[in-house]
Amino acid sequence: MRSGLAAAIFITGVTALSWAPSAMAGENDVKVLRSIPYGENARVRQAVKDQCELQTTLPQFLDEHSDRVELVDGPLGQGGRVLELTITDVHTAGGGAFSGPKWITVVGVLRENGREIGNFTAKRITIGFFQFSACSAAARCANAIGMDIAAWLENPQPNSRLGSA
Repeated sequence: MRSGLAAAIFITGVTALSWAPSAMAGENDVKVLRSIPYGENARVRQAVKDQCELQTTLPQFLDEHSDRVELVDGPLGQGGRVLELTITDVHTAGGGAFSGPKWITVVGVLRENGREIGNFTAKRITIGFFQFSACSAAARCANAIGMDIAAWLENPQPNSRLGSA
């Protein structure tokens, strides 16, 4: 009797353990492209596009700040939760700290099974004096935007303004 009960408990436990991670994994995951696009009319200097790698840096920062994000290489698809991000503005005039503030603006749309459930505009500005390049200033802004988006994903709302937007 004891061995039968022990076996039943063991099998039930194994079944529960094998089911639980698969049920929990992906439940709140948000797919994000590993490399996000610049908007069609984005204001970005060609040197920034060529040298700063913002298209991959920003999603990496978001992934570091959120346990909900899953970076994907291919199309996002329509199933589950997907966050479409687009870089719309990068202002990084040359000349380091002496050329004034630098900023990045990103727009995002969160969809669940194809239906929009939230969107935002995020903007971060830096005027720090310890920026040695346009790319380092842009990276600081991208990191802050990654934190802003990660917090927003906890309670996504329509027409949100994140950071300095």
